[in-house]
Amino acid sequence: MDSEMRILNPEDIRETLIAFFKNKSLIPIVGSGFTCGSEAYKGIVPNGDNYKKHMMEELLKNEDFTDEEKSQLSKDNFSTLCDYYEDDEIVLPNIRHEYLKENFYKVNMADDDVRLLFFNIEWPYIYSLNIDDAIENVSQYKRIILPNREFNEEIFAEDKCVIKLHGDIGEIVTYKKGGKIFTSKEYALSLEKNAPLLNKLRNDYKTQNILFLGCSLDDEIDLKTLSTWPFDYKEKDNLSRTIIFVKGKPSKLQKSKYKTYGITDIVCFEDFDSMYHFLVETWEESEKIQEDELDKYNQISLFSVNGKEIENNQNYFLWGKGLYDLKNGTMNYPYFFISRNITKGILKNIEKNKVHLVYGSRISGKSYLIADLYKTIRDRETFYLDGKSRITQNALEKLINRKGIVALFDIGTLGREQFEYVLQSAQIINKNQNNFIINVNHNDSDTLGIVKWKLKQNIIQSTDVLTYSLPNKFTDGSQGKELEQINKLLPVVNLPPYNRKRTLLDQLIFTENILKKKGKYSTQHIKVNTTKQLALLIVLAIKEKLYSLDIINYGFDLEIAEVVKRYDPFIERVETDNYEKDATDLSRVKYILNSRYWLRRELGNYARTEENYKKVGEAYQYIIKKVIEFSGHDEYRQRKVCRNFILFDVMNDIFLDKYHGNVKLIVYVYTTLHGLLAKDFHFLHQKAKCYLNYAYFLKNGDEKMKYLDDALELASISKTMIEDKYEATNNERLQITMAHTQYTQATILCEICKEHEYNDVGENENAIDSIVVAISSPYNSDDYQRERTQRAAYGIINFVQYAISNYDELGISQEHRKKLDSLVGMSVFDVGKIRKR
Repeated sequence: MDSEMRILNPEDIRETLIAFFKNKSLIPIVGSGFTCGSEAYKGIVPNGDNYKKHMMEELLKNEDFTDEEKSQLSKDNFSTLCDYYEDDEIVLPNIRHEYLKENFYKVNMADDDVRLLFFNIEWPYIYSLNIDDAIENVSQYKRIILPNREFNEEIFAEDKCVIKLHGDIGEIVTYKKGGKIFTSKEYALSLEKNAPLLNKLRNDYKTQNILFLGCSLDDEIDLKTLSTWPFDYKEKDNLSRTIIFVKGKPSKLQKSKYKTYGITDIVCFEDFDSMYHFLVETWEESEKIQEDELDKYNQISLFSVNGKEIENNQNYFLWGKGLYDLKNGTMNYPYFFISRNITKGILKNIEKNKVHLVYGSRISGKSYLIADLYKTIRDRETFYLDGKSRITQNALEKLINRKGIVALFDIGTLGREQFEYVLQSAQIINKNQNNFIINVNHNDSDTLGIVKWKLKQNIIQSTDVLTYSLPNKFTDGSQGKELEQINKLLPVVNLPPYNRKRTLLDQLIFTENILKKKGKYSTQHIKVNTTKQLALLIVLAIKEKLYSLDIINYGFDLEIAEVVKRYDPFIERVETDNYEKDATDLSRVKYILNSRYWLRRELGNYARTEENYKKVGEAYQYIIKKVIEFSGHDEYRQRKVCRNFILFDVMNDIFLDKYHGNVKLIVYVYTTLHGLLAKDFHFLHQKAKCYLNYAYFLKNGDEKMKYLDDALELASISKTMIEDKYEATNNERLQITMAHTQYTQATILCEICKEHEYNDVGENENAIDSIVVAISSPYNSDDYQRERTQRAAYGIINFVQYAISNYDELGISQEHRKKLDSLVGMSVFDVGKIRKR
């Protein structure tokens, strides 16, 4: 975009505004001209000049001013007069309060006021520089967001909001310390205390198209707001505009002023009324031509990569190159692509019109599976939503209410609340003959816990949801011919065949080792100079996509520009689609990770050197501090956002190496974060899991016992905190968290018994009690089954096996023998297998 400021007629910008409306990228900021002249409680809403005149009159009543000072006052601008006017020693507080109440309170606009047309437009939200209550009195924008109050971001999706940057008259007349913000100090402090709003404002002004309406910027009341914004409002994203509607042609001095404040387009109208008519016309036109952007996600062009394109095929294999090309809207299937056996099972169940959950390890081919389903299901509308995109609640509801469709969701597309919404809409999905197929990570026990919770609450029935497990190895023999099929294709593109014993991740590492040749960009390695650079890479490795609001929240403005330039094509900047935007986040751009394996491998290589532990710990501290900062005092939001950063399984996954993780590093990270997150029961539980896993690798008995004891202590404290929280809130969901913590406790106790060679009767009985409690929970039974091959499950299985074979040596009471017998009788245990092990 040309950086030169443009002077335009309305018709010059009509098509542009239509596009902005269509893309939900136009944010209005209304000033004093929007409501001035409207009737108020006992007066008329003033414009900037009238307000300034009132302040001057009150200031000049003070007899302590000299003639010289009075002369100076007449020359001062609005901002300076505000500072004097707000001084209680110059103007009495009751005088100011009375003026505000009479002229800004209970404001109404006449039915024929042309400015009301403004509210015919579906704005995401409105920024207002006014303190009066006109907007909430005459429109649907009734939810007020104040700069000096923390807010729940979900409110923007639930209600029509007006963000009142200078405070609200309702607060002023109601409370003795009402939140009026006129002085520079008041404004700066209000935003400084409200990081979420400041970050929202920053993101909008930097990346959205801004429209100033009723802001002449001649009135100092408007100019003042711009001048006190705590960021550089001139530093716009080069893809966005700042537009102002004005009456008549601006003078040279006015143009200079507008340029100073980052205005890119001055649109000149003959009168004020025509501004509002023009806006509504362009909005209505955008609505007529609006297309449902979701439709393009069921019209993806499919291509197969030729076997002769060896390097291209190897990039898909070695670097985890995504099949879906976001920019071109194409799906590209590498030569070695095959259908998994699970595809047939899902296709058989399509006629049942269900919610289908596909569980698999993080590298098991889940993304390839839904790409296969997209290619295979051709008899109905099929929507493919990859993990590098998100979907708004409104778009999700549209999908659910369609008829006869299949919606495919990869990991990361749906948020936790949206996942719950899909589950509770299962019967609507069935009624509309739809199928929602959702990928879920195997170790995401919370997700399965949500399913069980919905079942327990009778919100869904067991028949509403179908689950599948995708193996991380290719099947062979009687189980299927996946191995045979892919091994016929791999040599064609110079890749070694799979061994039936290797997982998909094992094969990646094996292939790199024997070929000594990597993909096209194999020389691309991460370079870490600063803590923030590393923090950005860690966040990307976990989230796999970052929106511009995320960049602002985490303070990655400079780092993301460097990362995109340095690590192309692994990390890419793309435009955000409409279905990803709602009023909670209107980010126009996002940054996506195109190769999960590459970044996790690089982070693993970096973390393998113990000298780098300190930098990794500092990076995590930076991330968590930022989360705490933009979460404010909202503990739920803080726990929710922190969760993915502190999960042991996630940490272990993103620092990838041939041993599949680096537990020693993770112990160090948890230690550095303890001071920040010790009040978070999720954190304490995850730290306990980390210590337990670290103990498995230790050979020194004393050191091992230290970590097991510490793990038990952390799990016990976490459990107590959850119990207290549940007692205070009666939130049923906390029982899911409780169950997982009890499972960890049971596992730790089993390991302690084993380490003490089962010689402590009290420990043995505690372990039995703990196992009974953990396995009895409906939120743990399936987790246990899924984890049978993991250390945690083996620990419990080995304990039970030893206990039932050595009743007398354990010295346990008759009561605990009965508990043990009842435990073995539970369906989650295969008694025959236990006794043979």
